[in-house]
Amino acid sequence: MANFQKASGVGGSGFNESAYTLTLPLDNRRSVALSGGGPKGEDLNVVAADSSKLRVAEHKETRDHNALDPNVREFWVDAVAVGSTALLAKLPDGSEYCQRLPVTITNSADKAKMVDSFRTSRDTLTTTIRNLGDLSSALRRSQLNPPSTRIFSHTPVLNNDQKRWMKAVSKWLNLSDFNASLPPTEYKMWVTKVVWNLSTATGLMQKNLLLQNDTFVRVPDGFNACVYGPGSDGIECGEPFFTAKGPKCRRDVLTHEVFHLFGVGHGIDPTNGPTIHRFGITPEQSLNSADNLAELVADIVDDATDSCWVDGV
Repeated sequence: MANFQKASGVGGSGFNESAYTLTLPLDNRRSVALSGGGPKGEDLNVVAADSSKLRVAEHKETRDHNALDPNVREFWVDAVAVGSTALLAKLPDGSEYCQRLPVTITNSADKAKMVDSFRTSRDTLTTTIRNLGDLSSALRRSQLNPPSTRIFSHTPVLNNDQKRWMKAVSKWLNLSDFNASLPPTEYKMWVTKVVWNLSTATGLMQKNLLLQNDTFVRVPDGFNACVYGPGSDGIECGEPFFTAKGPKCRRDVLTHEVFHLFGVGHGIDPTNGPTIHRFGITPEQSLNSADNLAELVADIVDDATDSCWVDGV
């Protein structure tokens, strides 16, 4: 006979083994293991008795990315409405073949903080796209000016805001900064390269901005936030997101994670490891770094980066 059991790691919290119950707050995610299958070894279909209260999805490894034990399956359970229900394990013919696991969902205000942070992430992306478009236009116009005009004109090629934005672009996309004294051919080549990278970066930001995501869940893990690549079950926000980090960090990590949702990686680093700042990498690698792109957005908007390195920011 199959039976539900506590999953490994912190994701299994809330499972009371002696009482055989699961308790989790609203808009939280937990993991539950199922040991065994049907009488002929067939997989059981795990569902919520009331699907309006729980969202259930199977995953092929434990939450800490370890292989599952033989004959054990793991399911992620999201609380979507307050109340009581149960997890069921059914045979293909629809009959139950496991003791029901009672589930209680309690009140929580977690989603408000996640949704508000996502909204401010959208606001910063909108501002950055507009500002980088302004910078790109100024650079394209400047190609018409000879070096003498760029150096001695009383009307600078870039205004003070645009110069600051260009410094941020050169830092996070690993490009050369503005140099008014470049000879005409070199200057045009530099502008062409910068404009292409700006267009690519703002295209990724536009895709981030337009991506529709309505799944935010709190998890008991120790990371700020996480997704599991394209096709993920929404964005998971860990304990530090709620208990230690401030509004800018929360905003920036959600910008970062949405880039991952449509395939942007960590530059030259694996996406399943810690985020590591990388300077000196190629512009192409920078455009494939959710960290570089999210920090560029923060730099353009606030002139402040690395907000998650200091608690409360």
